Amino acid sequence: MVMNHRQSAVRTVAMTVATAVTVAAMLAACDGTGGGGSEGVPAPAAVTGCGPAKVMKTLRGDAICVASTDSDQDGTPDEFEDLILQRYRPYLRFSVDDGEETFRPTDALWYLARSDLIVSGDEDSEVVLSHQQLAGHYERLLAADHKNLLVSRLGPTDLTRNPRRTDWHINPLGDDTRRGPEWDVVMRKQNTGLYGHVLELRTGEYQVEYWQFFGYSSVNRAFDIADHEGDWTCVSLIVQPGDPEHELLSVTHRAHGYPLTFHFPSRRSVDPVPVSGGAIKEYRGGNYDTDFDLRGNKTFHSDNAVRMFRTDEPGALFLHPVVFVERGAHEFWPTENGSIIGAPKHNGVGRYRYLVGTVPNLGEVDHPLDTRARVILHYNGLWGAYSRSVPGIIDTTPPQGPALHTGWVWPRDSALRRRIGSESFGG
Repeated sequence: MVMNHRQSAVRTVAMTVATAVTVAAMLAACDGTGGGGSEGVPAPAAVTGCGPAKVMKTLRGDAICVASTDSDQDGTPDEFEDLILQRYRPYLRFSVDDGEETFRPTDALWYLARSDLIVSGDEDSEVVLSHQQLAGHYERLLAADHKNLLVSRLGPTDLTRNPRRTDWHINPLGDDTRRGPEWDVVMRKQNTGLYGHVLELRTGEYQVEYWQFFGYSSVNRAFDIADHEGDWTCVSLIVQPGDPEHELLSVTHRAHGYPLTFHFPSRRSVDPVPVSGGAIKEYRGGNYDTDFDLRGNKTFHSDNAVRMFRTDEPGALFLHPVVFVERGAHEFWPTENGSIIGAPKHNGVGRYRYLVGTVPNLGEVDHPLDTRARVILHYNGLWGAYSRSVPGIIDTTPPQGPALHTGWVWPRDSALRRRIGSESFGG
């Protein structure tokens, strides 16, 4: 059974409003995001009664007390990280291209329980751990090793013991595993297979990452060209959660290996559009254009446009990045605009869309927060076996886990990161 001492709903935080009148005045002058320039976070107001097991933080100008426990040892209390992950969690919109999305969000351990660990991308290669051995005992994934000298890129599967990307492959069994749970399950849970990571940067802002897993990536072309098993996608933000004027600094979507970053403040915004449960607002930057190719002029990759969601709750702000999920291939786009040759549509007009619910915090790679996080972050192999690359044209090898993606930000003092060569990172 998975050991997870930080599951379920985010803990209730005792809040003391210290600057209510000032904050209200500031909010009235904002455009609804709290986005803005690079001014520092206001000094926290005094809070009494935090106690020895509590520390003081600020959330949009208000002083709050949170438990001081810092299990991932990154300098930020776990409870404050939970609050941050909930505050900016994304709003996912799935797309239609020759039908609705059929490769659905998938929990990483659910997938693992229905997969074998094999020694290569050949689905008929040696099985080292069967799905029966892995189901309910997921940490066994990190205990595998292989002494075959003819297979040079294996060795231990645990990144802490073998600090490099390896050629171990997780081989999902059957089409049902590739497609993930049915949509009614996904919609009921409001979060299947999305995990979070928070790191305070040296400049005092926070990097907030959301990593979504899928069991298969398909561009829906003949002979499965460019398809692969396993798919990790990401949207991230840089925020100043304590600053009531400049809370959002940037949002980055990642599509086909390209970061699409939008910096606040925006040049302009358009009127919010009501949607079920809230509204969506578009912000436009200096490079705004609705027709661009990712492989063409890279000017349009940054400060083009981004959309943010807010709920119908009183006082809610536009803090949730909207993600237009590419049909089948699951690349994360900020709007329906832009294209890349051969890719499916990312129009976001599918019937399935939701604001993600509670986000599990993975913690840091050096100190994962539970067994699930340790398996996801420490497995150094690939999250699939089957793929259909085109040699010399397109490489669709199954992906490595989040910790070996370039979108994952490590603490500068991470001893483990210093042991991993740059060739192990990608995506």
